[in-house]
Amino acid sequence: MSGLKQKQSLRKLKKGQLLELITNNLIERGLVVNQTFDLLYQKGDYSDFVNSKELTGFTMFTLEQQKLITEAVKEINEENKYVLKSIDINDYHYNIIVMPLVFETYFLVIFEKKYIRLNQVLNYNKQMSASLEEKLSLVDNFLSNAQTTGFVIDDQFSIFKHSKDIDNLFLFEGDLIGKQLKSLEPKIYDFPRLLSYIKEVIEHNYTKMMQVKTLDNNYYNIKIAPFFNYQNEITGTIITFQDITLLKMNELEILSQRNELEKIMNSIDFGVANHEIILDEEGTPIDYRYINVNSEFCNMVQKEKKDLVGKKVSDVFPTMNKKWVKLYGQVAITLKSVKLVEYSDAFDKYFEVHAFSFVKGQFVVSFSDVTALVRVNQDLQNRIIRHNMLLEYAKTGFFEVDFQNKTVEVDEFVESLFKEQITFENYEEEFSKRLKYDGDIIFTTLIQRLISGEIKEIRHKFKFLDVKTNQHLWIRTLVIIVKSRDLRSYKMIGLFTDITEEMRKEELIKERNKLLSETTKVANMARFLYNAKTQTFEESKELSDFLEVPNFRELEQFRTIIHEDDIAVFDYATDYIIDHPDGKTTNYRLINGPDIRYIQSSIYGQTNDYGETETVYGLLKDITDIEKSRIAALHNQKAFEHIFNSSPAGIFLLDDDFKIARVNKTYVKLLELSGEKDLTLKQLLGKKYEEVIKEIKEKGIVKNLRIEYKLYGYIKFFNITIQRIDEAFFNNYQGTMIDVTSDVEKTREIDYLANHDILTDLYNRNNFEEYIQKTKFKENDGVVVCDVDGLKLVNDAFGHLKGDELLIRFAAILKKVYKNDLVYRIGGDEFCIIIKNAVVENMERKEKLIKDEIQALDLYGISFDVSVGYDIIEDDETTFFEVYSKAENIMYRRKLTERSSRKSKTLDTIMETLNEKTEETKEHCDRVADYSEKLLKKIGYTRQIDIEEIRLLARIHDIGKITIAEEILNKPASLTIEEYERIKTHAEAGYKIVKNIIDSENIALAVLHHHEKVDGSGYPYGLIQSQIPLFARIIAITDAYDAMVSERPYKDKFTETEAINELKKHSGTQFDSEYVDLFIEILKNPNH
Repeated sequence: MSGLKQKQSLRKLKKGQLLELITNNLIERGLVVNQTFDLLYQKGDYSDFVNSKELTGFTMFTLEQQKLITEAVKEINEENKYVLKSIDINDYHYNIIVMPLVFETYFLVIFEKKYIRLNQVLNYNKQMSASLEEKLSLVDNFLSNAQTTGFVIDDQFSIFKHSKDIDNLFLFEGDLIGKQLKSLEPKIYDFPRLLSYIKEVIEHNYTKMMQVKTLDNNYYNIKIAPFFNYQNEITGTIITFQDITLLKMNELEILSQRNELEKIMNSIDFGVANHEIILDEEGTPIDYRYINVNSEFCNMVQKEKKDLVGKKVSDVFPTMNKKWVKLYGQVAITLKSVKLVEYSDAFDKYFEVHAFSFVKGQFVVSFSDVTALVRVNQDLQNRIIRHNMLLEYAKTGFFEVDFQNKTVEVDEFVESLFKEQITFENYEEEFSKRLKYDGDIIFTTLIQRLISGEIKEIRHKFKFLDVKTNQHLWIRTLVIIVKSRDLRSYKMIGLFTDITEEMRKEELIKERNKLLSETTKVANMARFLYNAKTQTFEESKELSDFLEVPNFRELEQFRTIIHEDDIAVFDYATDYIIDHPDGKTTNYRLINGPDIRYIQSSIYGQTNDYGETETVYGLLKDITDIEKSRIAALHNQKAFEHIFNSSPAGIFLLDDDFKIARVNKTYVKLLELSGEKDLTLKQLLGKKYEEVIKEIKEKGIVKNLRIEYKLYGYIKFFNITIQRIDEAFFNNYQGTMIDVTSDVEKTREIDYLANHDILTDLYNRNNFEEYIQKTKFKENDGVVVCDVDGLKLVNDAFGHLKGDELLIRFAAILKKVYKNDLVYRIGGDEFCIIIKNAVVENMERKEKLIKDEIQALDLYGISFDVSVGYDIIEDDETTFFEVYSKAENIMYRRKLTERSSRKSKTLDTIMETLNEKTEETKEHCDRVADYSEKLLKKIGYTRQIDIEEIRLLARIHDIGKITIAEEILNKPASLTIEEYERIKTHAEAGYKIVKNIIDSENIALAVLHHHEKVDGSGYPYGLIQSQIPLFARIIAITDAYDAMVSERPYKDKFTETEAINELKKHSGTQFDSEYVDLFIEILKNPNH
């Protein structure tokens, strides 16, 4: 029981009983306190003790006195007896007696200024115990006022006191006093255990708890505590009941849902497993254990459920790659999901793996066997993965069909595609009319099959007809159905992606592949695909025919047809590509035909996510004729010179000492040399020189490497190949050099774009996640999380381009303030700064700086702010993710706390700007507010909230004009059609602004529709009569009237009569006729 409830319970005791209980004539002064030392009652004068006649609590005592009382209380808790303490204070000797009051809940603390003997107190307590009726009265008071259901039994298990509502608890008729506890046995399940617990409490002097179910199917928590008399003897027990039926029902419902979830898990056609991560003492994941698995998972791994649940994965699958432990550990610790396609050595299969976590320390993984798909076309899979990585940059639109509410929602992209309003009634017709397929598939039919459950998704490519241009686009669709818990289809959501450019490229690739296939035949070439893990080639008739080896698949088959002098070169190239996937070109001879054939092999490797080369792509070219021609050309100086100097590659010839003997013209041009021999090979290769020479001497093969060469003010990159010339009539080595500077620069540009936000030029989320994964953060490293306030308002009112301008300006502020720190844009309007050796004072100062900077921004007449949260790693045990989460929570808490004042400030700023830009003066708004309030009351609306809303509407109904250029708003001449259309947009713009800063649907809708006319000729939606909101119809009249009778620079002022006649003239067309009549009555009788 809390201190407050204890205090309330004691205060309900009769003061005379309490006073007689603790004081009598024997004790001069006394105090009643609870377990937390709150003062509940005081008798006597304590001015000599604490220098005050009235006590307000134990804090008035000295530390020495508090310590003494605390020691006494501890002895009572441990031994349950009276405690006597003595102490000398202010030249007086005091005896302090501490004793329990009731139920070990309250303590009686007595301070005396004279000596008394302990036996006197004990005799006094015996006298008190003799008065049993008084004690029972106190117990009765407690049970009646403590807001607890329960009863007290004696040591013979007979009920002698109970709370008022105990009869309702057990549905008894008549009085329970004197009844045996056994009479409750038919009402309570597991009654013997209750009886056993009561005996334990009496025998061992402690409290027991249990949970029972009664015959009326209710559940209770029961607390059994000893009951003491005033001699501190256990004479019975106190039994209290807490109704937990609702909690138990929820618990049973959860159990039922778990059983249902188990059925669902076992009915799905992909594997699902729930695990808990196992960490070492330093918190590093080292293993994980199965908590639950579904039947499909058991089938996939060919194990029974009993052999998995509760077991560690290292015990079940000893050969499992440790990288999974690391990957799943990150999911379980950070609660971030991952989705990928991976190869499992343990099962020799490819799985699509989706790992996610909702509970820290646990994770769920779904597995789909995609081995067949991956092995059919690995190259296609790689393209798909790369495409998915770039999905966010694609032209993609979203739509949602709500079957329950019969609504359709589309984004700007889909809206721009159809150029027609898509509704629930016409969406199937519009989709099928525009989306065409060359076969028999019709989009409407696909939707019906999707809704019926015959198919799971619509994933197709369609030709999309643009009816205005009569041209076709290519659209890729992905449409799925969302089902409720009872498996009813209630929503359909989908993506439309413009893949026109992709399809054009695909067609071009098909044409080029066809041309390449024909060219390879003509050019006597063959392509191949080699699996580095299985050391097998993909089956290919083209490759078998080229090598003249039937059913060619095995690497060893290749080695048997290579000239014995070239096998070392072949083996080295095969091993080299595993560690150097960038590519390699080698030449060797084949001996399986009537004549020796010269073959050139060009290969490059494809790596997986862990940098391992899995697939090797290659091209074999029969260069027999070329090689023979080359040899012949070497004996023909003129032919050699022509080939040498006309080559597009730079060529250099080396002698036995690796000195450059000759170079061609391209070589000189590439290096911008003034002469042929004014550069040595060592100068060209730089630090790589010794390594290259050693490899050429040992291997005698082509050495493919990239060098960086500095020219005048810039750098060039070259790929250099050097090979031995066995049959040349002079020189021993030939080198070729190709300029790859543009390729290197493109690669660097791609790398920059992959790590930077294009809009703000800050680091992006991809760079942020890579950095925090690879960085070991230290003590005093700090993180700041920022969120721009006002971005949504700018996007809604002025468009996303203006919103982008705000983000660019804010990013510049962050670069300026945090110029020595790492600044990231991690979301739409979220930014993060990582600070090394952070200091709290500096972080607070910089927070103020960025707030001052953004609040000083002068953009679109709107005030801006930023919500900031930060935290610092205080010790080595604190992780970055913990401080980031704390900083983010602080930021969101501040954002919520400051929302109201921020909205108010934004409204005031916008209204100031509006008054400056337009004729909407404060005086005009006040008059319109007065008129509108009177008309509203005349109509019959007198609630204060309605009056406040109509007055606020009068101020802000034209708030959308802030988005219109001043030259249009204040143009003295007539507006053009385009300018008038621009003016009309202020109603919808105002609606969007109000929705962001004012929590009133009445005001927002009135702003949207205050230019509607009752005959339907208004804007933006052409509503009629009562379709127009009440507030909008009122403002239309009062605003027009005040505008007519007020001075304006572009028109003369109307008299009141002229203005009334004008209102009558347009009554029933522009204005609500009923409200016009009421308003005229107000004008003619202003005092009524």
